[in-house]
Amino acid sequence: MALGMSTRCLVSALCALAVSGAAMAATAPNLQRGISAFDNRDYAIALRELKPLAEHGDARAQYYTGLMFENGWGLKRDYEQALVFFRKAADQGDAHAQFSIGYFYATGLGVLRDYAQAAKFYRLAADAGLAGAQVDLGLMYSKGEGIPKDEAEAVKLYRKAAEQGDPRGAFNLGHKYATGEGVGQDFTEAMKWYRKAADAGVLGAEVDLALMYEEGKGVAKNYVEAFRLFQKAAAQGSAIAQGFLGVKYGFGQGVEQNVRLGYMWATLAANDGDRKAGALRDYLEKGMKPEEIAAAKQAADACRASKFLNCR
Repeated sequence: MALGMSTRCLVSALCALAVSGAAMAATAPNLQRGISAFDNRDYAIALRELKPLAEHGDARAQYYTGLMFENGWGLKRDYEQALVFFRKAADQGDAHAQFSIGYFYATGLGVLRDYAQAAKFYRLAADAGLAGAQVDLGLMYSKGEGIPKDEAEAVKLYRKAAEQGDPRGAFNLGHKYATGEGVGQDFTEAMKWYRKAADAGVLGAEVDLALMYEEGKGVAKNYVEAFRLFQKAAAQGSAIAQGFLGVKYGFGQGVEQNVRLGYMWATLAANDGDRKAGALRDYLEKGMKPEEIAAAKQAADACRASKFLNCR
């Protein structure tokens, strides 16, 4: 049966409303669309999607909007505005925003540096399980910044972060076991956590792990493994590791002696301010011919120019 005129009009109106509603839904700000754009570094779209939601109270959108203001992504960098949005999100319990506010207070970004406030916000984020905040709060306990110095509490926080797989937490926990600060000295435990951090690419952990092999702490002495780890860290720009490579090559420890390479690595480390490496370079130079010294200096220049990829 044919529809009456009024019924047809009603159906048409409803259809128009449905189409209009679908169009509005497609163009309305969307949190997941904004976060996806942020993750893809399409900050113009991320800002378009997230900022209106942030202004209407969405905590996740506020956090991401704060990040964009903090880093100048999609708009002009503005630490004070970043802090405004982080505070809004933090007040709703967003741990990442709390962590960011702690960092702002710890470093003096957009606000006067205040270690007590930094510790307060790090604690909120750490209690929520955020590994990065646990590490930074641990560092504050270790240094006594904004809170009383407490190495045992620092160890607890580093452990929580390390057990979540955080490389900085593992490195700091390894260091505490190696030094016996806040926990009983245990080189085997130090090796365990240093190795986890080194496997994650933490430069300091690679160097400290190499030193453990060098000195036979928590493991049998192994100059070859120490050399390998020093080499790995040196290739990433560690001046300390470069200085040790100078020793290794200069005196043939864990590798065949090569005074020219020893001089080269010592020169690289000395140029980065390592005084011991400078003394080593001067010592090696005494037994070298002028042409050997010139070749070693040229090799050092080539090594640095290649960002430590061509070092031979």
